[in-house]
Amino acid sequence: MSWLEPDGEEDVLKVAQFVDGRWLVPREVARGSRLVVNRSDVPELAVAADGTLFAHWLEKLGGDGHAYGARIAKSTDSGSSWVPIGWLHDDLSPVEHGFVSFVPAESGAIEAYWLDGRAHPTGGATAFRTAAVHSEGSPPSAVLDDRVCECCSTDAALTADGPLVVYRDRSADEIRDIGVVRRSADGWSPPQSIHDDGWQINGCPVNGPAVAASGRSVAVAWFTAAAADARVLIALSDDAGASFAEPLVVDEDGPRGQVDVTLAQQGVVITWLRRAETTTEVVWRLVRADGTLGPVGIAGPREDARISGYPRIEAVDDGALLVWVETAEEVRVRGAVLRLNEAVSER
Repeated sequence: MSWLEPDGEEDVLKVAQFVDGRWLVPREVARGSRLVVNRSDVPELAVAADGTLFAHWLEKLGGDGHAYGARIAKSTDSGSSWVPIGWLHDDLSPVEHGFVSFVPAESGAIEAYWLDGRAHPTGGATAFRTAAVHSEGSPPSAVLDDRVCECCSTDAALTADGPLVVYRDRSADEIRDIGVVRRSADGWSPPQSIHDDGWQINGCPVNGPAVAASGRSVAVAWFTAAAADARVLIALSDDAGASFAEPLVVDEDGPRGQVDVTLAQQGVVITWLRRAETTTEVVWRLVRADGTLGPVGIAGPREDARISGYPRIEAVDDGALLVWVETAEEVRVRGAVLRLNEAVSER
């Protein structure tokens, strides 16, 4: 897990590993006064096939608050020490480059995907780009979709057929449904929609999708408010994302979205934020292999705290690890181990 924390006039990117039911000592990846702290656009970690760890963070590229880029570092000793590599992207113009996702590539490398605003100065749209990341840096990037939503997070997973990447697309008439591209032996597919929600909205909702995959099984979760009907949806695929079943409605009782998803032994586990009477809750739900839904579980916040940031979930052992940020007298990263059919164990 990675997070940012303040240290005087600087901000620090730290990482920690969850091993045998406990968190190990945090390690520092990067620090400085130009790091960008953004609750929606957060650092990301990835593990290459040979065990090399990669981390990214955002740094300012100019005076504008949206002028920033993504920098990369690597670790070959399980995160104990980190070596900077450089910028992720081959463009350093003072525009937005962010919302990064990773998947493992060949030994010692990963593939990165991000939103890129280099066309903004000439009136162009935000594009969705990709590049391989090696120890020496990144080669020139390629465009996967030339018009996408400007500030919704992206996500990526590795299937049996190759990488699959999800993002919020943007049509000429401002339909912002969830797009997917996938790479096979024939190359990258053209952008397609997971489902025709028809959410027309003139501004970015800052609410991206999430994907998890294992072999040919894929799960994509997202938030939509099409027709003024707020819902959290999930769509499943058993052919590595070539097609998806009709989405299941996970929540339509006041969801805020900000989803994440993982594949556990018992099925797909999805987490999201939901409005409660006086606060916002971190909630989760199990989607079984037969498509039936378990009850909604509430993980946080504690009674004296409020949620700050978005939840993240990952399968561990016979359950899932769910983490989020709470603000009370101080800001804290909190976590819970979900045994799915048992009580929640807090960490």
